[in-house]
Amino acid sequence: DYQALAHIPLIVCPAGRDEGGRRGSALTGTIDLAPTLLDLHGVLAPEHAHGRSLRSLVDGGNGSHHDALLYGYFGKDINLTDGRYTYCRQPLPESTVHHHTVMPRGFWDFLSFEELVRAETGTFLKWCHRIPHLRIPKKSHRHHGAPDFNPIYDVERDPGQTQPMRDAALERRLAARMRELLVEVDAPECQFERMGFERP
Repeated sequence: DYQALAHIPLIVCPAGRDEGGRRGSALTGTIDLAPTLLDLHGVLAPEHAHGRSLRSLVDGGNGSHHDALLYGYFGKDINLTDGRYTYCRQPLPESTVHHHTVMPRGFWDFLSFEELVRAETGTFLKWCHRIPHLRIPKKSHRHHGAPDFNPIYDVERDPGQTQPMRDAALERRLAARMRELLVEVDAPECQFERMGFERP
């Protein structure tokens, strides 16, 4: 249930303001926090930052912010939400994802000897500033309990994500936007391959 895990409330209390609170419906993500803090201190976000400053929303704007956002767990499905629908695209069977790191540590502990001997050293990511790092192959996994198709959830009507939908036309639209966003963030080639997308 990604809606419970990833739909994080955003509460902003700008310093020096005492006007009453208000609610907004713009689609935002944690990627927007660093550009916002930099902007509030008069500093431009670096070119490789994927988020956008929330300053216009903080200053009272009600417009849209993102039309869609990507999220998920490393090595599992890639998810896209446009605020109405959540699309959970599952990796192809036996596909590979790469862990790129300069710190040989996983989620729980240091990487094993067996993992490290499979690592390549190089500069594989466009935005790594030519800093060498490790590229370690990992097996992709379907999300636990995922159906045998790429589910779509209408999170307005089904916020608990209990009724996965199949809609070919809607999936084509959401998948096309997912691929566009992967291109925009310079995702590694393995992300396109394991999701069955044409490489850029």
